[in-house]
Amino acid sequence: MYKKKRKLTNGTVWCHPELFRKRLKSLMSECGYSCERLGKNILSSNTIQGYLYGRNMPTAASLQIICSFFGVSADYLLGLSAVKYLPPQWIRKEGEWVCSWCGGKGDQHDKFCRSCGEEMNLNEFGDIKNEPGT
Repeated sequence: MYKKKRKLTNGTVWCHPELFRKRLKSLMSECGYSCERLGKNILSSNTIQGYLYGRNMPTAASLQIICSFFGVSADYLLGLSAVKYLPPQWIRKEGEWVCSWCGGKGDQHDKFCRSCGEEMNLNEFGDIKNEPGT
């Protein structure tokens, strides 16, 4: 399988269109969603069908909505990574550090979330791996 360049509304992205369709269909099946049911929750059913039948690819905004809904990374959905779910990490929200999985409050250097007990994605210095400048 080769990478195909597809133009999105908000930029150009490299992806595997066939893998995108397969993974979206798989996520829908795992969660018990049909095009119609998913269309009622996030995007129109015609839009979802267009993705599943290869008529079009999502815009960056639509991709973000789909990924947030299913809790997967955009790289996974686009076929750029085999990592399905992002590891939990501390994110800054309204001036506080919260767990990206459960929303529980904590400190950016805590190794585990106090609410869900998940191990945070920290680097060797105890800082957030994805934080700019780390």
